[in-house]
Amino acid sequence: MDRLWQLEFMRRLAAGRLSELFGSETLPIDRFSRTVGIKRMADKYLSQASETDLLILENYAAGVNKVVEQI
Repeated sequence: MDRLWQLEFMRRLAAGRLSELFGSETLPIDRFSRTVGIKRMADKYLSQASETDLLILENYAAGVNKVVEQI
């Protein structure tokens, strides 16, 4: 459960969406994340990733989803 929370937290941090959970106190962090463009860079990487890289990421996500189903 802690790991799933960490994954969700990091996903929101990268996307600049922490304030959806924590309110206005995290707006400066959200603004910084969006300005730096962490999610934009990740999306760009994915669009250019090799088939091998995509397969690794898909398998990782499948493993995470399998654990979520068992909870």
